[in-house]
Order: sequence, then structure tokens, then C-alpha cells
Amino acid sequence: MKVCLFILVVITMVVVDFATAQRDKYAYWNTNECCNVKNKNVITDFLEGVVKAEDECFKRFDSQETGVPFKFYCFTECIANSTGVLNSEGNIDEANYKDFIAKWADPFDHQKAVIDTTATKCMKQAYKYMKMAEKDSKEASKDSCSILGLTAIDCAWGELFKSCPADIQENITVCKKIREDIKTKKW
Repeated sequence: MKVCLFILVVITMVVVDFATAQRDKYAYWNTNECCNVKNKNVITDFLEGVVKAEDECFKRFDSQETGVPFKFYCFTECIANSTGVLNSEGNIDEANYKDFIAKWADPFDHQKAVIDTTATKCMKQAYKYMKMAEKDSKEASKDSCSILGLTAIDCAWGELFKSCPADIQENITVCKKIREDIKTKKW
């Protein structure tokens, strides 16, 4: 269980890298980076809003700003709250989460085709991981924040990434590695 959570955290630490580096702030959110589709780097209003939420949340939890160690789970929970993935009780808002995935998938038909299955599968997995983390007192108290938003968003990213048809997948080394890493996850 600890290994699964560790892998999940390591992969999603990319969000922090992109928030702190001078790289493209949209890179993490591009689920088509390894898919040879037209307009794969399009920046939609949805992506603009998510990146704005990410920036605001990063400022709230940046250790240089707050003087305390970076709270990664709180940072990702903040993004999930800001985007409506989580409701005021800290649970996944099913309608908002599905809408979040639909907007993320737009304008790509191969991703639109997996919206419903992604929402259902990822909600189930996110709650499963949250319960596992609650049983592990070290993980549950790590930031005093929930991993629910992190796992819901990370799972949706993986499912949208995997939806790229095999005949148009980029086959460069980094893309092969990402696909292999996604295959080993249990979502």
C-alpha cells in the first residue's frame, strides 16, 4: 500500500516541478503530449482556469512564502477544491468531476469517448486510495489534508492519456516510459 501511494506521489510531484520551474505551466495537464493528434497543445479556457488555480494554491503552500515545509497533499487538495472536483465536505462532487473531465478532454474525440468510464473508475479508485491512506497513520497525518483530490485528478490524467489510439501514439522513449508507468498502476 505504501508503495502504491509513494508511486502516486512521485508521479504527481511533476505538478510541483512545473509550478516552480520556468517551464510550460500547461505541460502536466497535457494528456495528449504523446498522442499524434491535431492541436494537441491547445490551451483552452478550462486549462487557463486550472493553471490559475494551481498558481494560487502553490502560493498558499509554497514553503518560501509560508516558512513551513511544503504540504503537497494540501496543495493538491486546494486545486481539487478550486476546480470543483471536491465539494465543501471534502468529497468528490460527481457532477463537477465528470464536467472537469469533459472539459479536460475537449476537443479530443478519443478522450471524449472515455469520460463516463473515467469518472466512474477514478472516483472508485480515489476513495479506495483515501481509505488505504487513512489506515496508514503516517500517510493520513502527512499534511493533515486529504489525498482524495490528488488521486481523482491523477487517475483522470492517466485514463485520458491512455485513451490515445495505438496507431497515433508517439513512440519516443519518454512516451513509452509514461505508458509503462501507467500500466503498472492499479487504477
